[in-house]
Amino acid sequence: TYGDPVAAAGLLDTNGLGVSVLASNATLEAASAYLKQPASYEFTVRSALFDQYEVAFPLRQAADCLAGLLAVLYGNDTDSLRNETRARDKGFRTPPLIRVVAKEDALLGLTFDEPHMYINIEDYMYYNTGRRSNSAFQAVMAYLRSSPNCGSSGLHGAGARLHWGKAGWPDPGCWHGDKEYGSNWCHFGCALRQLDPGAKFTDSAPDRWNWQGVDLDGCCGPDGFLVNKPNCTCSVQHARDATSCPPAPHYTNR
Repeated sequence: TYGDPVAAAGLLDTNGLGVSVLASNATLEAASAYLKQPASYEFTVRSALFDQYEVAFPLRQAADCLAGLLAVLYGNDTDSLRNETRARDKGFRTPPLIRVVAKEDALLGLTFDEPHMYINIEDYMYYNTGRRSNSAFQAVMAYLRSSPNCGSSGLHGAGARLHWGKAGWPDPGCWHGDKEYGSNWCHFGCALRQLDPGAKFTDSAPDRWNWQGVDLDGCCGPDGFLVNKPNCTCSVQHARDATSCPPAPHYTNR
């Protein structure tokens, strides 16, 4: 037992220092490198309406993509040393969630070609400010979906890929599968041709599930789309092109 409470506190501190020297593992130092929020704040934000977005960009481009993202949010004051930078609304109320996913073999998997970094971001402003567009958030999405720093997908051949099950989908006709997934889009078209010949599911989003102008009858074989066969190019005809679509992030419903 410890007699004097003050002495006890000092001894405990000393013991703690001794343990940290003998069995240090950098836990505290590592923890300081991550964004944190109180548990009570988590309950508060989860009781409010929000839209959740997620994009994936090649892991090899992560440094350039994230550096550009910081520039969109902070300009040349990444550390927010200036009062005006700290005061400016960045459009976010929760920190982003970041994960890394290995290459996979799903035809329309976001990482079908190489490992990607995913970044999940949430817009709490739209629903909680009278459905007013969150321009700062949209600027981030515009950057992620159109910058060559973040990949080579998108209408202009640049930008990250969209998560299939989250928000941020472009206006009708402004998402082109062949630009997002290259020849894999037509490999998937060949699979669809065999497994869903009646096009049962196509009407859920006909502007997206589109292979207009591609000769799937003549270009599909047992192993999928015959990319090496003459005249077999995965180039789809779309009702709208980049010039007739709104600028990135290409959606106008938010």
